[in-house]
Amino acid sequence: MAKADGAVPVIARKKSLGAELKTRYATVKDVDRIVKDLNFFYIIGTGTSTTTDFGALEVGDLVIQIEDAAATTHYMTVATAGTLPEPAVSGDLYIVLRPSA
Repeated sequence: MAKADGAVPVIARKKSLGAELKTRYATVKDVDRIVKDLNFFYIIGTGTSTTTDFGALEVGDLVIQIEDAAATTHYMTVATAGTLPEPAVSGDLYIVLRPSA
């Protein structure tokens, strides 16, 4: 994507932003280890039940709730398998990070 003056921004000349960050700020070995060990998935809330959409949760999972309006984000840790620690909100996005075994 060129600017009005025809100059191409530096970011556009890179192969990928992820690759640039990977080579600039961490070793390939470090990033590969982190990505390999990271297990995550997402759930979109369909109601207020703490169990209906959350059967895949395991004890120790870290859940990041992103509100539909994107006004706030907060974290919670699963204490009971298959149960969200607080009432769900319909339409909110829940990203689940699971520690590797």
